[in-house]
Amino acid sequence: MIRARRRLLATLAAGLLWPALGGRRLWSLATPASALPIHLRLVGLLRRPDSAAFIGRAYLEAEPAEAELGRILALLLPGRSAAALAALPAAELRRLVTARHRGDFSEGRTVSLGGWILSRTEARLYAVAALTADGLSA
Repeated sequence: MIRARRRLLATLAAGLLWPALGGRRLWSLATPASALPIHLRLVGLLRRPDSAAFIGRAYLEAEPAEAELGRILALLLPGRSAAALAALPAAELRRLVTARHRGDFSEGRTVSLGGWILSRTEARLYAVAALTADGLSA
């Protein structure tokens, strides 16, 4: 059972690794991105938010203290308010997340999930997808 779970996590992670940023949007083209809450804008960076949510749930099981949207947003991109992040253009938001992701690996901020090593930023972004999908973001 553990081997099957690892295989499933590995398959999902392989399809989600960081090049996945920049794909699917979760909002109407008529809605300006800056009008959306930051958690929806962050999830909108992912190509496969449903798969990301699966991995995000595993992260939240390992880090239950982070299973609250406000807390995880503060940890994801520290030093910036949700309102300030929501006002950023999509390209700048993507750049910030990518830079933080790369910095995690260079500074050893990683987590092991199902045998995969993920940056904390990546795992937290996936956790935002999980919290959003589970309706815990209200």
